[in-house]
Amino acid sequence: MLLFSPHGVIPETYWPTGGETDFAFPPGGILEPFTALKGDMVLFKNLKRPTKGRGAHEIVMANLWTGTGMALPTQDANGPSIDQIVAKAIPRETTFESLQFGVQCPFWGEGDITSRAGSPNSSMIYAAAHQRIYPENDPQKMFDRLFAGSASPMGNNADADRLRAERKSILDFVKDELADLESKVGKSDRLKLISHLEGTRDVERRLQQPAVMCGAVTKPDGTMDLAANANHPKIIPLMNQLMVSALACDRTRIASMQYSRSFSNQKHTWLGSNEGHHTISHNAGAKKILTDIQRFYFQHLADMVGAFKKVDEGGKSMLDSMLAVYCAELYTPWNHVAEPSPCFLLGKAGGAIAKTGRLIDVGGNNDHNQFLTTVGRAMGLATLDKVGDLGKPGIIPGVLA
Repeated sequence: MLLFSPHGVIPETYWPTGGETDFAFPPGGILEPFTALKGDMVLFKNLKRPTKGRGAHEIVMANLWTGTGMALPTQDANGPSIDQIVAKAIPRETTFESLQFGVQCPFWGEGDITSRAGSPNSSMIYAAAHQRIYPENDPQKMFDRLFAGSASPMGNNADADRLRAERKSILDFVKDELADLESKVGKSDRLKLISHLEGTRDVERRLQQPAVMCGAVTKPDGTMDLAANANHPKIIPLMNQLMVSALACDRTRIASMQYSRSFSNQKHTWLGSNEGHHTISHNAGAKKILTDIQRFYFQHLADMVGAFKKVDEGGKSMLDSMLAVYCAELYTPWNHVAEPSPCFLLGKAGGAIAKTGRLIDVGGNNDHNQFLTTVGRAMGLATLDKVGDLGKPGIIPGVLA
């Protein structure tokens, strides 16, 4: 599970005190919400962050999970993100190969959503070079996607069967039309069509699966204004609950959660701030409110990870079986510096992580690409040697069992 919140950290209020195993989070600091999960964490210090491309925010957002430079002249990443590399490599045993959750990720002006939903900052996940995968920002749509075909949340199997039949009929028509068009277009468009056709077939396969009995999750009522600035803190818990249900109910094994976006101009009025987050982030003297904003996001992330820890899987915590991975796109936002890369892990990945409750200072000897490769190895990709086209091959030593 990949986790993101925007605009980096404040060094003075982010870094733990102490040594590798006796570290502590400063009171009032950014990481303090994770205190109860400290024993489940591995934090990394002085991790180099190679980047290449153009656009202060775009370059780091494209690079975040792919480890690539930009696919110039576009502002897209030049390869797949680590979650998609893992998703393609592990056995497909769930309905969804991967799921992308988002909270008000499209382009924001000062507190207002605009029509620029296609911004490269609105997505951090890539299927391949130039192929962004945008997150779902609507809790009701995500609920329907996850559970519309299941007996428990919908409560009416006959209606669910009828809905699946109607959707399958539409997909049969679309599939035939695409197959006919495939032979009439050029190579580039044909590749896009093939990708779309594979996606359509994936939807069809999901429709054929029987109803799933799982979990207690309340369907969002659909009346909330998803573009209202004031609803930001209300949408996050809804998406968090859906994320927990999606993984706990085994709807997918790979997921990502993106709170807002790089270049976020969310106004955190509930924290007493009336300026956009991006605007404030360029003020190196505004460290108190910037700390408060990141604490707000980290509290929600800690709540979600804590919910996974409470899920029992045969006498052990679900968090022990999974790997949650957080990285910010920037280090210090006021000067757009991305190094050292602020990243940490939670969970044991079924025993793949040697030991948690650690603060590892790599001393600049390892980089972000090696961090991503370490994540891939932890998820079972034993032969993975390099993620992305920047940085060094190999893994960070001493992390994996």
